[in-house]
Amino acid sequence: MVKNKNDKTKLSNWEEGDIFALKIESEKYPEYNNRYIIFIHCSIKKEGWQTKSRTINTFRAKITENSVLPSSKEEIEKLEYIKTSTYRYMLERSRFQEDTESLKPDEYKIIYTYLLQIKSLKFKLPNELIYLGNFKTQNPENEYIPNSQHNGILFSFWKGKYSKIIDKLLDCYEWYNLKKAMIFDKEHQKKFQKQEQKDIQFFKYLKKLQEDIEGPNGKEILKSMGIDIDKEKRTKHSETYVGEQKISTRKRQE
Repeated sequence: MVKNKNDKTKLSNWEEGDIFALKIESEKYPEYNNRYIIFIHCSIKKEGWQTKSRTINTFRAKITENSVLPSSKEEIEKLEYIKTSTYRYMLERSRFQEDTESLKPDEYKIIYTYLLQIKSLKFKLPNELIYLGNFKTQNPENEYIPNSQHNGILFSFWKGKYSKIIDKLLDCYEWYNLKKAMIFDKEHQKKFQKQEQKDIQFFKYLKKLQEDIEGPNGKEILKSMGIDIDKEKRTKHSETYVGEQKISTRKRQE
């Protein structure tokens, strides 16, 4: 039987650039109802972003200005991207220089990602999901792509009791696009900056500690921390655990 590759109700047929729409129906944000969230299916070709799960897909999202569903690439391009996470620029710059070297922070010294991941439970998708076509759209300007898909990336589900994707995206839009989050409050800016400096120093300490442990005096450093690698190795090779019973791996004398 020949498979219909154009059947976008099946995850196995999804390709990079496939674009879907979901009408907003939210009790939390009724003022957005009847507008649409636009999901742009994307593939991040970067180490730390590989996933073996066929039911987890990566997207960028946009939001329509009204209840009119876009029908062309040009109409989709005009829509606003939803910022899904914020990152403190100086902290990320101190830890991941290659990932941040081309980015510019905003006036709040913040950079943003626009990525999200959605898991489909047993390949079930919302019946209301509308396929708009496959278009190559412009990525957001000044987009930060973290070194891992687990580094603060918005995650949700299509269906089931854990599915809150619309409300989560509207949260992000309110917080970051409309700048209603606490991080944009002038009174809290100094607190965030002080905490950022502390975090930078902490990660510098961890990095140096890692380098020292990997060096010639690593065992002595670990011992000073109460970790005896040689003792753990001896224990591991001399005993095997079966349930709660401890059995010697040496041949028992009959």
